[in-house]
Amino acid sequence: MRQLTGVGLGWRRQLAHYIDTRDGLGFVEVLAEHLEPEGALPQPLVRLKARGVPVALHAVSLGLGSAERPEPRRLAWLAERLGAVCVSEHLAL
Repeated sequence: MRQLTGVGLGWRRQLAHYIDTRDGLGFVEVLAEHLEPEGALPQPLVRLKARGVPVALHAVSLGLGSAERPEPRRLAWLAERLGAVCVSEHLAL
């Protein structure tokens, strides 16, 4: 398993071109909420994956006080599509 080392950047669509052209990235953190659950991965993420840049998938919407049940399969599915080296989730109230 690949470790996250070096400097990482948080991937955002607004920064996609900048991130896509950087060499020497340690990793990129992608927020699960910035991706369409059923849609195709944005091409800049596909290119990062092809370049071998490690991806950390992070979600921020698991509300403990929510009536919605957590969707662990969604995170697992996105992690698999991204080839994520780790997955994390915020707990929120």
